[in-house]
Amino acid sequence: MSESEKSLPSAPHAELSLSAKVIQTITGSGDLGQLSENERAQYLISLCESVGLNPLSRPIELMTFQGRMVPYAKKDCTDQLRKRHGVSIEIVSKEHSDGYYIVTARAKDDSGRADEDIGAVFIGGNKGEGFANAIMKAHTKAKRRVTLSFCGLGILDESEVEDMASSSQTIGEKLIGAGVSAIAPEQRALPAKQEPAEDWAALIAATKTS
Repeated sequence: MSESEKSLPSAPHAELSLSAKVIQTITGSGDLGQLSENERAQYLISLCESVGLNPLSRPIELMTFQGRMVPYAKKDCTDQLRKRHGVSIEIVSKEHSDGYYIVTARAKDDSGRADEDIGAVFIGGNKGEGFANAIMKAHTKAKRRVTLSFCGLGILDESEVEDMASSSQTIGEKLIGAGVSAIAPEQRALPAKQEPAEDWAALIAATKTS
């Protein structure tokens, strides 16, 4: 075990048992809005623990998009994943094409396993600080996307959620890249982040004493 893995606090193990309803929902429609607040909290805790995340830091939150409530990864999520699994990131290419700045990042661990993913940001006519911010954002997206892919967590990243709320690009194209079904143009709408009302710490404590 690496020093970085030793220094990371262990994720609490609540040993939650997901109900048949929760399992059917996440493997069927994927709409967590069909679950109760308690069931959503249990699902998020189980999801965190399945990849070695500390659920008390709430690295994964929920958003509602086109009537479906789905999870997305916050910055703390990818930070924890890299430390927990000993993942290092390398930028392997950068290019400016058709108004987009595209960065390719490679993730690898001590075993030699590797994966690559890209982060693309539309620059258009941006100059100066706007251009610099777009470049930094492309690097961030590439690093986070490849981290999630490498660690087997197939959900949207926070930076992609922000893009969907501010970019003029079609949301459907972005979701296809994240493995979500395409949305018809007339059905597109901006996503809304949701804050789980359930206190995760209290839920874990209650589960351990039950």
